[in-house]
Amino acid sequence: MEQSQRFYLVFSRGRGLRFLSHLDMMRLWERAIRRAGLRLRYSQGYHPHPRVSLALPLAVGMTAEAEWLELEIQGPVRLEDIGPRLSPQLPVGLVLHQVREAARQAPALAAQLQGGEYEVEVRSPLSPEQAQDRVAAFLASESWPLEEERKGRRRTVDLRRGVASLRVSHWEAGGGRLNMVLRHGPESHVRPDVLSQALGFGTQVLIQRKRLLFHGPESGNMVVR
Repeated sequence: MEQSQRFYLVFSRGRGLRFLSHLDMMRLWERAIRRAGLRLRYSQGYHPHPRVSLALPLAVGMTAEAEWLELEIQGPVRLEDIGPRLSPQLPVGLVLHQVREAARQAPALAAQLQGGEYEVEVRSPLSPEQAQDRVAAFLASESWPLEEERKGRRRTVDLRRGVASLRVSHWEAGGGRLNMVLRHGPESHVRPDVLSQALGFGTQVLIQRKRLLFHGPESGNMVVR
């Protein structure tokens, strides 16, 4: 049986691609990988699918500086050959920054995920002092319940539980930026747009995911501050 190899790709996604759906993004990557002459490994069973996945799908409308994709290729393929073969197949706005070889028995990236760091640009009537006060009040609270509806069912989530850090940056009259580190887990997942709206920071202009945070050495453990 031919040997397979696992790789991690780290890439950025610019403004021109921010309205692509997750499904469109996966199709884009699969086409690029095929055109690069790399042979993806497929799952077994009646409906085999290519072994390629994102660590955390990016919401429509967001950009990203360092997304992680994992894939399994029928080898052998040299690590240093993958970037030069893949990069010419990618559209404008999608830039491949790193290729890393992964241990075959390593858990899936999604299973190692701790959270993500985001920057939210907003237009807001709040002064810098008011913005700082709202952040301080949120961080000082033990809980911040929010009622939401999903799939026709209402539930209450605790926003404070899902936020590792939150701060105001570059705030002037008319708005500024919020930098946040959000935890990712079954009981603590918070979206950056929901947090910004719940705290009344105004109209969102752009949300950028700066990086993803994993258990172990890939990107370091998440720091709460």
